[in-house]
Amino acid sequence: MHPILSNRSQLALYLLAWLPIGLVLVWRSSRFVNFAHGQIGVLGSVVLGGLALDVHLPYLVGLVVALAFGGGFAALLERAFIQKLFNAPRLVLLIASIGIAQTAFGLGNYRFGNAWWQKSPFLLYLGDRKFPVPFH
Repeated sequence: MHPILSNRSQLALYLLAWLPIGLVLVWRSSRFVNFAHGQIGVLGSVVLGGLALDVHLPYLVGLVVALAFGGGFAALLERAFIQKLFNAPRLVLLIASIGIAQTAFGLGNYRFGNAWWQKSPFLLYLGDRKFPVPFH
């Protein structure tokens, strides 16, 4: 087995290193800070958790679906907002990315089913467990 894969925490750190690399690539290519970058990844992970814990899909199937969802969601946002605002001042793109991040946060907390409106927006529900979100 490869030494990197022998320790899960080291693997998680190597995978987390891709987040700042993506931020730098967005900055270098378009010269604006995309605040929605991390939240889109969180939305994909919430989809994965929901598929694995709520729908009881196998993990690898849920992973493929969550990656496809995250890529499709990012491509949709790129097409719908970023390309149309690309020639606007950079501050407009920055504020649009904040709005996109808040929308992605709301989608991550949205649940279908009975009495979804009675659930707290400050708790993430996965399966039978509740996880507090930041700023609770």
